[in-house]
Amino acid sequence: MSNKAIKTQDGIKGWLATKTDLASYDFAKQQLNAMQTPKFGNFSQDPNARVYFVLQDGTRNDAINDPNHLTNIGILKNQKDILPLLSNNNFIF
Repeated sequence: MSNKAIKTQDGIKGWLATKTDLASYDFAKQQLNAMQTPKFGNFSQDPNARVYFVLQDGTRNDAINDPNHLTNIGILKNQKDILPLLSNNNFIF
């Protein structure tokens, strides 16, 4: 592979991954797969337990008025909005 600079279709400058880069991705994947998912609380035993999410984003993208340019924060908000419709659990937002 080459480490030559390229431009993407939208004009962003980038570099192609080298064999060393690709090998590091495999190593990172192994490390991530070994991680355990954090537990936010034992909700089945404590009905008063709560988890609070604060959604902040400094990109000035507008998920409401410009939904074609959502960031991860906008996507998380959309998921939060539909969660009560897909679940029998009691969620308070």
